[in-house]
Formats: sequence, structure tokens, C-alpha cells
Amino acid sequence: GTTFYSNPALTSDGRLALTSSDKSVHLVDATSGTVVWKVAPGREPFVAPALSLGESLFAPDGNGTLYALNAADGATRWTFSATHAIWSAPVPQGELLYVASLDHNLYAVRAANGQLAWSRDLGAALAGGPAVVNGLVLIGTFDGRVVALDAAHGREVWTTQAKGWVWGAPVVVDESA
Repeated sequence: GTTFYSNPALTSDGRLALTSSDKSVHLVDATSGTVVWKVAPGREPFVAPALSLGESLFAPDGNGTLYALNAADGATRWTFSATHAIWSAPVPQGELLYVASLDHNLYAVRAANGQLAWSRDLGAALAGGPAVVNGLVLIGTFDGRVVALDAAHGREVWTTQAKGWVWGAPVVVDESA
């Protein structure tokens, strides 16, 4: 009876983390299909996939809250709130998680404690996640731009216009470019 809108995340111990429309996160044994735990921290359905990183799962809900969950038992470690929905998984780089929101902001959040390192209002909704390469965070916007921000501080480095909405995450083909 539960609908899953996104792909599962594979944890380091071979389990699957699934986010669902019933406002819950499930950890499932990939071999047997047995539910290890299920928690329902969300206020809205989860649209984006979770991110598995070390002993934590990071799950963004449709209300704009990013939950950091203990992978062992699903207990909430911390939360971070954007002002609108998050439709993509956070992207890790070093100590930061880059979180795109429909509130027009790209957030750099500290993975250890959920504190905001920086945010950048890009003037249009961000539905797809970012890509991080060579010290840049690349993100597409609903007003048809691809923007490169300095990963450390969020300053705009360059922008280019696409032919329409940019819904998905940029794909990096050649990291030396």
C-alpha cells in the first residue's frame, strides 16, 4: 500500500533505504526483503531518494525538511529546514551536503550537525540536484539556466542559458574541463 517515488539508496552494509509517499523512511535487508526499521519523521511525502553516507541516512521530504537519521535504528540526529519542498537527494562533498530546494535556494549544510554553511538564492526553483566538480557546484534552474557556484562560499562563478527548464541534475562528463 506504500508508493515509492524514487530509487532506493544502498547503504554501506548492503541494505536499502527507501523514502515513501506515506511520509516514512524504510530500511530493508536487500537479500531477504525484511524491513529492518521504518520511521515516519516527515510531514509531507518523500519525493527524493535518501542519501546513505557512513552511519547516516539523509532524507529530504516534500515539506522542505532534510532529516539526518541514524542508519542503525532510524533515530533522528538533526533536521534542516528549507522554506519549500526538496525534490532531489543531497549531494555530499567533504563535510558539506549540497541541498537544492524549490524555494530557489541551494544550501550548503554541514553533514555532522545540520548547520548552514551558506545558501544562495538563484531566483528560480531548483528541482534537480547539483553536481560537484573541481571546486564548483553546478545546478540547473526552472528559468532555464545552469549556474556554477564556488563550492566553499556559494559565490556565482558563471551561468549559461539552456533552451528551457532544467529539471534534472547536471552530468559531469570530463572532470578536467
